[in-house]
Amino acid sequence: MSEYEMADLLTGLVDGTVATFEVYISLMIAFLVATYLSANRMTRSQIISVSTLFSVAALLATWATYSYMNRAVPLAAELTLINPDKTYGAKPVVRDMMAIIMILGIFASLKFMWDVRHHKLD
Repeated sequence: MSEYEMADLLTGLVDGTVATFEVYISLMIAFLVATYLSANRMTRSQIISVSTLFSVAALLATWATYSYMNRAVPLAAELTLINPDKTYGAKPVVRDMMAIIMILGIFASLKFMWDVRHHKLD
């Protein structure tokens, strides 16, 4: 595979990463807004259903983002070996930090749901 083809593939993988991260952010915002506006009026089964659907969808978006980055990391390393003057942002630490932050975001959103549902003034 030529350097151009590898760079094009890397660009596609980074585009996929960004797209799946955008889906994750959209899910997060929709869940937080819905929670803020209606969580205290929902039944327990509705809360469980919405939280489960959100968690599964957000975990799938996290997995997809991680998968795209997982493919991009070795490709970026190989491109760096071919042309050491260029740097590429696909690094293992970026991949791992994105996954950790996304998973923490899921837990933070569920905690927000809990706090709205069990409203107490501090």
